[in-house]
Amino acid sequence: MIRFWALLLLSVFAVTAFAEQSKMQGEFTVHYNVFNSASLSAEVARVYGITRGGNQGVMTISVRKKMGSSDAAAKAKVSGGVQNLIGQKEKLAFKEINEAQAIYYIATFRFDDKDHMKFNVDVTPDGGDLINIALTHQLYVEK
Repeated sequence: MIRFWALLLLSVFAVTAFAEQSKMQGEFTVHYNVFNSASLSAEVARVYGITRGGNQGVMTISVRKKMGSSDAAAKAKVSGGVQNLIGQKEKLAFKEINEAQAIYYIATFRFDDKDHMKFNVDVTPDGGDLINIALTHQLYVEK
């Protein structure tokens, strides 16, 4: 039960405090978000195995499938990487979190203050086609 509440807090915090983005393709919508892990509570970070730190970032991905007038969580294969402006690359290791009616994919990465990080992530929903997410996001070290 604590995991459910921690996930709820993580998703609410991430959606309200940061600019969540989404991409629609066919019957699927991919929601994605990037933020500094220092903004997570120690409890949420512990439950999901996320390292909290001023220079540690988090990327979250969730996939929703349109089902008539509503939608539902969808499983997906998620892979990709992140790179800073000087070309240093890091592969993102997404971990699936499956809670009640929600499925999330979470990956962590390291960054330096004011880094403009370029993300390139491939999301293939079960029963769907590949959806590429490409974005650049500036991150700040929190002290």
